[in-house]
Formats: sequence, structure tokens, C-alpha cells
Amino acid sequence: MYNEQLYNSGVEEVFSNFAKDPCLKKDCRHKDKCPVGFTCIRALPPRSGEFRLDFHGCNLRCPFCWTINKPHPWNSEEVHQYIKCRFREYYFSNLDASITYLRITGGEPILNEKRVHHLLDLLGLIDQDISQSKSYNIWKTRKSPQNLIGRKNVKVQTNGIMLRDFLGTLINKLMNLRNISLTFEVSLKGTNPNEFEVLSGGLRGEKFFEQIHTIKELIKYENQGYPIFVRGILGIFHSEQYDLVFPNSNERMMLNPSAEFIEIVNELRTMHRPQERVYVEPLRFTDQMRETEEDCKNREIIAKSEVGKNIKSGKKISINKTYLGRS
Repeated sequence: MYNEQLYNSGVEEVFSNFAKDPCLKKDCRHKDKCPVGFTCIRALPPRSGEFRLDFHGCNLRCPFCWTINKPHPWNSEEVHQYIKCRFREYYFSNLDASITYLRITGGEPILNEKRVHHLLDLLGLIDQDISQSKSYNIWKTRKSPQNLIGRKNVKVQTNGIMLRDFLGTLINKLMNLRNISLTFEVSLKGTNPNEFEVLSGGLRGEKFFEQIHTIKELIKYENQGYPIFVRGILGIFHSEQYDLVFPNSNERMMLNPSAEFIEIVNELRTMHRPQERVYVEPLRFTDQMRETEEDCKNREIIAKSEVGKNIKSGKKISINKTYLGRS
């Protein structure tokens, strides 16, 4: 059993659909600090959603970050018990909902060696428990591609900076799992080193290429038949309200993608299920992010929308439907 790791507690306060989450209607003494949140994806029948674990702490300082700040330590066995509890509550509720993913995000899930081993220990506990508990029947399985059929999907949302260092360890462990596949979502911070430096909160622009290299390594493993799936998320960049701009100027970001960015996007588009391979997440400031919005204004990295004015906030968008699709 590996050491405790910090998760954000109370994640349901931000991410749950209050009307549809049976755990919020229950008098549970743990619900104020439960590490497992619920996001409603489809509220109408057939209902679906995802469970999520939010690690606390990150190696980036993205100015538009939406992560809440309620750190609490749990070990992997404790987190596993919370996950089992969530599945039981949904299985026996009258919600008639399916769980599409277990999303592991943050913060940064792949932050250091101790956190990686904690995560692997947790995945091993879940994988073993799937065969023993009927509550997991509400967790939908992958229908394709061939090497993922029948597996439950765990999404690991990462900035990818440290992932290359631990990818071999992750893959070796993953090959021992029988019920789980992993989708690695690498959240790209911009389309070139200059944008990365601003959007990561001041890291050197050269780190941009580490994100690209991570995706290439993941593609290599997937092409070899490993039970993983990789896609890129182009940060959080467009909305009908704001576009991202370089500080102290009106120069819009995303208009000059690097050759490396174009190459990796084109490679992702040639793979199985290309519509899932790379997408744009619109810039959005929720009610819990008003201070973040003001900070972005003060940093002069957002300006009234021009290029994104026809893109609705809060919706994932195929890159083909944005001006980046022409790159």
C-alpha cells in the first residue's frame, strides 16, 4: 500500500448535477469530504455521467485553472472504498443511469513517482473489484477498438510533462489489468512554445515539446496493441466572450501553430475514431471562477472575442470546426 496522496475533497460542490446525484440526497457523514465527484453528461433518459477523482497539486500554474482547493489526504484503499460506495449508491438508486468513465484529473495525476505508484495501486484494486461486484455493471464498457472491447474506461487527464518519465512503469502495470483500459488525455497548453509559456503560468516554452513527445510515445504504445487510447485536448481557448491574447498586446493566440503541433494533430486524425482524437475545450468561467476571470483580465491574456465569437462556451468542439482545422 503506497503513501497517502492529496485529493480535492468536496468535488461534488463544483461538478455534480445536484438534482440527479443520489449521494447528495442521502444523509452521508462523508459527503462533505468525499473524493469522488459526479458529473452529469446526459440528464434525460438514457441518463449517463462520470465519476471523477481530482488530485490536488500541479506542476503548472495555468492562469485559467478551474481546480478547487480543498486538499485532503487519502491512501489508495480509502479512495477505493469511496469509489465502491459511489457505484453501490448509483446501482441501487432509481436514477437508471450509466457511468461512462472514471475520470482522474486534478491538479496533475502524473506529478511524481509516489503519486504514480499510488495511482497504480488504486487501479489494481478497482480492476480486481470489478470481477467481484455487480455494482460495476452500470459502468459501460468500450465497444471498440479491438484491444479495448469489453474494458471499463478510465480517463487520465494530464498535462503530459512528467508522463514520459513514468510511462514504462504505467504500461507494465496496465498489462496486468484485465478489466480496465486507459485513455490518456494530454491537455495541450497552446499551439507553440510562446503560447505554452503564457498559458502554463511561466514555464519555459521548451516544455511545450515535452507534451508533443508524450503524445508520440502514447501513440507508439497504442499502435502496438496496448489497451490505451490517446487524445489531445487543446486547452481551454475559445468562447463567445473571450479569446486568449498575448499579454500587453491584442495579438490573438492559436493563429500560428508550430510545425510540431500540426504534425501531431494530423497524426491523431489518422487513427481509429479520429473524431475523438483531438478537440478544443472552450474558455469558460463558472460562478466559482470569478476571481480567476478577474486575474486573467489583470494579466491581459483575455480580450473580447473575435475569432471565437461563434463558438459556444461550455461545449467540446471538434478541431475541424475551428479555424485551427485549416492548419
